[in-house]
Amino acid sequence: NACEDTVGQRGSLSFVDITLPTNQVLYVEVTTNVEGQENVGIDNFHVRPSRLTEPWGTPTVEFNLASFYIADTGQFSVEFASSDIWKDLQRAQNFDALMLFVNPPMDPIPSDAVLIEEDITQF
Repeated sequence: NACEDTVGQRGSLSFVDITLPTNQVLYVEVTTNVEGQENVGIDNFHVRPSRLTEPWGTPTVEFNLASFYIADTGQFSVEFASSDIWKDLQRAQNFDALMLFVNPPMDPIPSDAVLIEEDITQF
């Protein structure tokens, strides 16, 4: 994983790029070390977009550790913060978050495949 400043925001954005195995779900545990995000409780922990993640079960939250399931591919935001953070521009622009990029499994390239190099400098 890595942290980087995001344009227009003063918080940090950590990200993880993972693969969802075929016909399986991922059990994810995350720990936040950001000051002020400890002891947020279940009401202030979210895996968004929640319209997708809520049917997969209620996360477990203890102190600065949360665990939850991911049952589909896509981009998910993991937030140790209350929903009202988005009502305050200053707080929303100074928010630390974790992004999960969950990819489908990729079949290996066949050994007899022919790779073609193209000149992309013309685009």
